Amino acid sequence: MSFFNEIFKRKKSEPEIITEVQENKEPDSLSIDPFSYCIFNPYFKCNEDFSKVFSEFEMRLGSLQRYFELNNLHIQEYLSSSKEILRDHKNERSKEHKILDQYGKCHYADVDYFYEMHYLSVLLILFTMFENLLSNIVKDISYISKHDFNDFNQKDLPYINKYILFLKNKCKLNIPISQKEWQSLNTIRKVRNNYLHNLNIDIPDDLQTELLKIMTPKNNNKVTVNEEFLEMCFNLFGKIASQLESSYWDYKRNLFNIK
Repeated sequence: MSFFNEIFKRKKSEPEIITEVQENKEPDSLSIDPFSYCIFNPYFKCNEDFSKVFSEFEMRLGSLQRYFELNNLHIQEYLSSSKEILRDHKNERSKEHKILDQYGKCHYADVDYFYEMHYLSVLLILFTMFENLLSNIVKDISYISKHDFNDFNQKDLPYINKYILFLKNKCKLNIPISQKEWQSLNTIRKVRNNYLHNLNIDIPDDLQTELLKIMTPKNNNKVTVNEEFLEMCFNLFGKIASQLESSYWDYKRNLFNIK
């Protein structure tokens, strides 16, 4: 752990007197203000009617957003400090070549793979959270409508499509999902499936055309799974969750004659 302690210790602008107590003190961690990250969830907020299904989704989505942003900061700080330390060690003639070589391999491996693993984990969790939201809505509506989801004869469809079509066609919920949103859901699902089985940030060429129809990358003509892509996913799932919540409560009000 001494390697990580060296990377994350704070730089002091002025030298300080080290006492016996201070020598045994753990290095300071990165300075983060938790309050600034917990003000609101920018993607989805439940309306005033309480439902555990949507409340839990809101909490999870907010936590995932904070997890995403805070890990971005940590990875950026870690890689920057790691690069700086590697440069400093190269300038120290006393360092053995074997140690520098080992440290260099560690640094460049992290440069190549840290963001890949970070983006992959967030994408998989976000997609699973949205699937779970739909699954929980279906369980709730199935119970009160007496329609069995298992009897819904759409076996070849992806689960997200099957859940939404069951709610729309079988249970008669009015869910205003646009054609572009359907297209976006299906394209993100394909990216998720490819990413799940192939550890590579680059998206295959056969998906690039589909992705360019739902988003325009800022820096180049090729879409990659990065902050920009995940921001689009957060916004899309949050928007559809809001539509689902409105349809959910409209259905219950009509069913039970609640004004």
